[in-house]
Amino acid sequence: MQKTAIIIIAMSLWGCGSNKKTGNTISENTLPDTAAQAQNPKMDFSNPERIDTSDYVMYKLILNITGYEVESEYSGSSRSYKTNYWNIIFYNTSTGKYHLLDEKRKMLIDVSNGTDGDASTTSTTTKANSKADTLLYYSVTACDYNHDGKLDESDPSYLFTSNKMGYYFKQISPDSLKVTSWQLIKSSNKILMQIVKDTNKDRKFTSEDEVIPYSYDIKTGVAAKEVFLPEFKTSIRHLEAQRWPQPKTHN
Repeated sequence: MQKTAIIIIAMSLWGCGSNKKTGNTISENTLPDTAAQAQNPKMDFSNPERIDTSDYVMYKLILNITGYEVESEYSGSSRSYKTNYWNIIFYNTSTGKYHLLDEKRKMLIDVSNGTDGDASTTSTTTKANSKADTLLYYSVTACDYNHDGKLDESDPSYLFTSNKMGYYFKQISPDSLKVTSWQLIKSSNKILMQIVKDTNKDRKFTSEDEVIPYSYDIKTGVAAKEVFLPEFKTSIRHLEAQRWPQPKTHN
């Protein structure tokens, strides 16, 4: 069965506080009619993408507004830009019903195939009826962390999940920390995340900041936690300092 993993970078003008949701509030076959729709009447849909072997397909909504272009990481000598999406419609081909992934967030969405970009998924052992197989996975940037008036890849990205019908859109990684990669371990229903903390409080996420391994239990849904206890990390720092002392500087 074809596996589906959705990686989404969603950009919102909301604050950086938690916006965790346990379900969608939009009713089926009802899409919001807003002033923004009147300003930008042209609506572009991506090609439908089937979700595994189910009756559901996804239509990604393409954003065609100047100023939101994101340059491709591997654009080469000629400048090229990624296609941006601002939401996803889940459509049940059997019943004809449909709904948005989320109507609360103003989003810019960059979708990859789940094996490249800012996040990745792998599984060394497949467990029958794993709860991990019932979910879709999203990388969501939800606040202007550096207060530069825009939302881009310099802001933190969070990991979200939903079921494969596009309901129960839920944040599972901590606020104000940037998820740089994640790995799905289906045999134990765990998600391992590499998360960058703004250690020096400069409102940036760089190589100078600490990378912290986090773990999330899909089965229990308990809040994500650090893999290693602080005492263990402190002992590692001391051991590293002993084994690899910093070279002395000569005046």
